Amino acid sequence: MQYNFPRLFIRRDNMDPASRERFVSTIWVAAALNHRNHGSVLMRSLILFLVLLVGTTVQAAPALQTGLNGTWWNPEQDGQGFVIHLIPDSNQAFVAWFTFAPEGGSQLWLTGSGTLDQQPITLELTLTRGGALSSPDTVPVNESWGTAELSFSSCTAGQFAYTGTSSGTITLERLTPVVECSEGAGQ
Repeated sequence: MQYNFPRLFIRRDNMDPASRERFVSTIWVAAALNHRNHGSVLMRSLILFLVLLVGTTVQAAPALQTGLNGTWWNPEQDGQGFVIHLIPDSNQAFVAWFTFAPEGGSQLWLTGSGTLDQQPITLELTLTRGGALSSPDTVPVNESWGTAELSFSSCTAGQFAYTGTSSGTITLERLTPVVECSEGAGQ
């Protein structure tokens, strides 16, 4: 027997985890019911209704705005985090990433800058070495470390994908309270 599933054009990556799970579960249940009833018109209507009902929980990514500024982290990676600062008036993004060296042990502080043209925000990451606390005689050296892509799925959730001396993806949660951030209408 051949299965005919309609193509769905819903971006699941913009859903919070609970909505994503509800969406996937609903589609599988509806597909199973459709198979049992051999694709009846009633079941197809039910599937469409469920897809539309669950699809209404999908949030568009927020616009790149100052409401996203603040400290962000992943609770599973304690001792590490980000300070994110978006400046729409000058179309600039700045990120400070407090982490550890890939080989472990020592702290690694990276900074990134990019433009707010679209999501994800592409950042050039820089490592600064050789400075000394309150010393005008020591000149720090800036080295290119790699690149990153920063995206937001809501005012309280984001993702940071990086490539450099090492690579990976970090799921972000907002650490500081939301001051004023508008959901949806993003890029």
